[in-house]
Amino acid sequence: MRKTAMFRPNRSVEGRRLFFSVEQANRSLILVRRIVEDVINSHQRLIELQEILESSQRNDRGCQALRARKEMICVVEKIRSCLQEAQAVGIEVRDWSLGIVDYPARACGREIRLCWRYGEDRIEFWHEVGECFAGRKDIALLEGAQVAAAAR
Repeated sequence: MRKTAMFRPNRSVEGRRLFFSVEQANRSLILVRRIVEDVINSHQRLIELQEILESSQRNDRGCQALRARKEMICVVEKIRSCLQEAQAVGIEVRDWSLGIVDYPARACGREIRLCWRYGEDRIEFWHEVGECFAGRKDIALLEGAQVAAAAR
Protein backbone atom coordinates (compact mmCIF):
# COMPACT_ATOMS: atom_id res chain seq x y z
CA MET A 1 0.00 0.00 0.00
CA ARG A 2 1.22 3.49 -0.84
CA LYS A 3 1.63 6.24 1.76
CA THR A 4 -1.46 8.47 1.69
CA ALA A 5 -1.09 10.49 4.91
CA MET A 6 0.91 13.30 3.32
CA PHE A 7 -1.89 14.08 0.85
CA ARG A 8 -4.85 14.38 3.16
CA PRO A 9 -6.76 17.61 2.52
CA ASN A 10 -7.93 19.94 5.24
CA ARG A 11 -11.11 18.94 7.03
CA SER A 12 -13.93 21.40 7.33
CA VAL A 13 -15.60 21.85 10.69
CA GLU A 14 -19.05 21.15 9.32
CA GLY A 15 -19.73 17.47 8.82
CA ARG A 16 -16.02 16.57 8.77
CA ARG A 17 -16.12 16.73 4.96
CA LEU A 18 -12.78 16.73 3.11
CA PHE A 19 -12.08 19.55 0.65
CA PHE A 20 -9.02 20.15 -1.53
CA SER A 21 -7.46 23.38 -2.69
CA VAL A 22 -6.08 23.31 -6.24
CA GLU A 23 -2.58 23.31 -4.76
CA GLN A 24 -3.32 20.32 -2.51
CA ALA A 25 -4.91 18.43 -5.40
CA ASN A 26 -1.89 19.08 -7.61
CA ARG A 27 0.48 17.89 -4.87
CA SER A 28 -1.53 14.69 -4.51
CA LEU A 29 -1.07 13.79 -8.18
CA ILE A 30 2.24 12.08 -7.45
CA LEU A 31 0.33 9.41 -5.57
CA VAL A 32 -2.98 9.64 -7.45
CA ARG A 33 -1.29 8.96 -10.81
CA ARG A 34 0.04 5.63 -9.48
CA ILE A 35 -3.29 4.63 -7.99
CA VAL A 36 -5.20 5.52 -11.16
CA GLU A 37 -2.67 3.79 -13.41
CA ASP A 38 -3.16 0.61 -11.37
CA VAL A 39 -6.95 0.95 -11.66
CA ILE A 40 -6.76 1.47 -15.45
CA ASN A 41 -4.42 -1.50 -15.98
CA SER A 42 -6.41 -3.77 -13.65
CA HIS A 43 -9.70 -2.78 -15.29
CA GLN A 44 -8.27 -3.57 -18.73
CA ARG A 45 -7.03 -6.96 -17.47
CA LEU A 46 -10.46 -7.67 -16.01
CA ILE A 47 -12.05 -7.07 -19.42
CA GLU A 48 -9.50 -9.40 -21.05
CA LEU A 49 -10.16 -12.09 -18.46
CA GLN A 50 -13.92 -11.80 -18.98
CA GLU A 51 -13.39 -12.41 -22.69
CA ILE A 52 -11.15 -15.43 -21.93
CA LEU A 53 -13.74 -16.79 -19.51
CA GLU A 54 -16.60 -16.43 -21.99
CA SER A 55 -14.57 -18.02 -24.80
CA SER A 56 -13.49 -20.89 -22.52
CA GLN A 57 -17.06 -21.56 -21.48
CA ARG A 58 -18.28 -21.56 -25.09
CA ASN A 59 -15.51 -23.94 -26.15
CA ASP A 60 -15.83 -26.22 -23.12
CA ARG A 61 -12.33 -25.51 -21.76
CA GLY A 62 -12.97 -25.87 -18.04
CA CYS A 63 -9.36 -25.54 -16.83
CA GLN A 64 -8.84 -22.31 -18.74
CA ALA A 65 -12.14 -20.95 -17.42
CA LEU A 66 -11.15 -21.85 -13.87
CA ARG A 67 -7.79 -20.07 -14.21
CA ALA A 68 -9.52 -17.01 -15.62
CA ARG A 69 -12.01 -16.97 -12.71
CA LYS A 70 -9.21 -17.23 -10.15
CA GLU A 71 -7.24 -14.42 -11.75
CA MET A 72 -10.40 -12.30 -11.98
CA ILE A 73 -10.81 -12.58 -8.22
CA CYS A 74 -7.24 -11.32 -7.72
CA VAL A 75 -7.74 -8.45 -10.16
CA VAL A 76 -11.01 -7.40 -8.51
CA GLU A 77 -9.21 -7.39 -5.15
CA LYS A 78 -6.47 -5.19 -6.65
CA ILE A 79 -9.08 -2.71 -7.92
CA ARG A 80 -10.83 -2.72 -4.54
CA SER A 81 -7.53 -2.00 -2.81
CA CYS A 82 -6.78 0.88 -5.20
CA LEU A 83 -10.22 2.37 -4.66
CA GLN A 84 -9.71 2.17 -0.90
CA GLU A 85 -6.41 4.03 -1.32
CA ALA A 86 -8.18 6.67 -3.39
CA GLN A 87 -10.85 7.01 -0.71
CA ALA A 88 -8.14 7.39 1.96
CA VAL A 89 -6.65 10.26 -0.05
CA GLY A 90 -10.13 11.81 -0.26
CA ILE A 91 -10.79 11.43 -3.98
CA GLU A 92 -13.21 9.46 -6.13
CA VAL A 93 -12.12 7.52 -9.22
CA ARG A 94 -15.09 8.12 -11.51
CA ASP A 95 -14.02 6.22 -14.64
CA TRP A 96 -11.85 3.10 -14.45
CA SER A 97 -10.92 2.99 -18.14
CA LEU A 98 -10.15 6.70 -18.68
CA GLY A 99 -8.82 7.41 -15.20
CA ILE A 100 -11.12 10.30 -14.35
CA VAL A 101 -10.87 11.55 -10.77
CA ASP A 102 -12.95 14.03 -8.77
CA TYR A 103 -11.63 16.01 -5.80
CA PRO A 104 -14.15 17.62 -3.43
CA ALA A 105 -13.55 21.37 -3.15
CA ARG A 106 -15.32 24.60 -2.25
CA ALA A 107 -15.42 27.77 -4.31
CA CYS A 108 -17.66 30.81 -4.31
CA GLY A 109 -19.39 29.49 -1.18
CA ARG A 110 -20.48 26.21 -2.71
CA GLU A 111 -19.21 22.67 -3.03
CA ILE A 112 -17.68 21.75 -6.39
CA ARG A 113 -15.48 19.01 -7.81
CA LEU A 114 -11.99 19.57 -9.12
CA CYS A 115 -11.61 17.21 -12.08
CA TRP A 116 -8.51 15.44 -13.39
CA ARG A 117 -7.97 12.81 -16.06
CA TYR A 118 -5.04 10.41 -16.19
CA GLY A 119 -2.38 11.86 -18.46
CA GLU A 120 -3.06 15.50 -17.59
CA ASP A 121 -0.16 17.37 -15.97
CA ARG A 122 -2.19 19.17 -13.31
CA ILE A 123 -5.65 20.09 -12.09
CA GLU A 124 -7.08 22.60 -14.57
CA PHE A 125 -10.79 21.82 -14.57
CA TRP A 126 -13.79 21.67 -12.26
CA HIS A 127 -17.49 20.89 -12.43
CA GLU A 128 -20.55 21.24 -10.25
CA VAL A 129 -21.51 18.44 -7.88
CA GLY A 130 -23.76 16.08 -9.82
CA GLU A 131 -22.22 16.95 -13.18
CA CYS A 132 -19.79 14.71 -14.97
CA PHE A 133 -16.55 14.94 -16.92
CA ALA A 134 -18.35 16.23 -20.02
CA GLY A 135 -19.50 19.30 -18.04
CA ARG A 136 -16.09 20.29 -16.73
CA LYS A 137 -14.95 23.89 -17.01
CA ASP A 138 -11.60 25.66 -16.84
CA ILE A 139 -10.59 26.70 -13.32
CA ALA A 140 -10.22 30.26 -14.60
CA LEU A 141 -14.01 30.31 -15.03
CA LEU A 142 -14.49 30.36 -11.27
CA GLU A 143 -14.47 34.19 -11.71
CA GLY A 144 -11.11 34.55 -10.02
CA ALA A 145 -12.42 32.99 -6.84
CA GLN A 146 -9.89 31.08 -4.81
CA VAL A 147 -10.76 27.43 -4.39
CA ALA A 148 -10.85 26.99 -0.63
CA ALA A 149 -9.12 24.17 1.20
CA ALA A 150 -11.85 24.05 3.84
CA ALA A 151 -15.30 25.47 4.44
CA ARG A 152 -15.28 28.79 6.24
